[in-house]
Amino acid sequence: MDDGAPSVRELPQRLWPGPGGEEQHLLRSLAAAHALGGIIRPCYGPLGLQKLLVTAKGETVITGYATAILGALELEHPAARLLRDAALSHAEHSGDGAAFVVLLAEALLAEAELLLLAGLPRAQLREAYAAATAETLALLPSLAVRSLGPLEDPFWVLHTAMNTHTLSHAEFLTRLVAQACWEAQELDGTFRPERLGVCALPGGQLDRSCLLPGLAVAGKPCGKVTAMVGSARVALFACSFGLAHPKAPATATISSSAELVRFLKGNEQMTEKQVLQLATGNVNVAVVWGDVEERTLAQADRSGIMVIQDPGPRPTKAQEHPSSPKTPAPIRR
Repeated sequence: MDDGAPSVRELPQRLWPGPGGEEQHLLRSLAAAHALGGIIRPCYGPLGLQKLLVTAKGETVITGYATAILGALELEHPAARLLRDAALSHAEHSGDGAAFVVLLAEALLAEAELLLLAGLPRAQLREAYAAATAETLALLPSLAVRSLGPLEDPFWVLHTAMNTHTLSHAEFLTRLVAQACWEAQELDGTFRPERLGVCALPGGQLDRSCLLPGLAVAGKPCGKVTAMVGSARVALFACSFGLAHPKAPATATISSSAELVRFLKGNEQMTEKQVLQLATGNVNVAVVWGDVEERTLAQADRSGIMVIQDPGPRPTKAQEHPSSPKTPAPIRR
């Protein structure tokens, strides 16, 4: 070997073009991804720790859930924001895996950093990762232990995923989730997660959780009708329970008492017509996510309809606007 040949430790410095180039800017992006991975790594897995976060609004959050942590972080570096958005998008479409996306991307970038420091051109690095991606996608089907049959109990598949999020009651929760999947599946075998909801009751225990067919709402009746024994037909309102109030202000010009009487009587007739439409459809329970008007509630009491106001998430502005095409119609069950 030539005595003037560089050593292994000197090789990266010899090949490195020096500070100020595009590679240096790329390494700063890699450092931002490493910092984001360092935040998520202690919370990964069933033995993961929890983070104490203080949001910009001064709210204190204690959680080990990667999606909540990523959503609460205020990131300035574009690379960190890009990695955060990719992880949250994956979690939104698949329901889990935000931490895995961040940690996997960080591990790949760590290997890329070593290759860049050794002088590998970025174009060759991109080609190598593209070839590795194609090879991985080709090998994945052959790595499956076995596929889940259409009529098979999915317990053994779900247990691994549930065990990574909880230290206790893993088997109980797995069987509960499997039962919920069976009960909520469509006739063609597909599954829609939005058909399932979680209702937390104060003072309850995890091992007393159960699956209730129908609808469970953590609310209370607003009117005089406070109980419905059997044969409940529920209408869900993601808007106010009453007359629609457009955003544009309107002023009624009334010149006489007779016009005022007609105006009030017209509102009462319209309210009565809306409530009677529910009664005609055999709806006897109305669950409302918005506000409840007193006149509409009084008409519902006269029609024997129980009105429950859900203190859960309020409807968006698009849902409150009566002319918006996104306003959902009441769902009857």
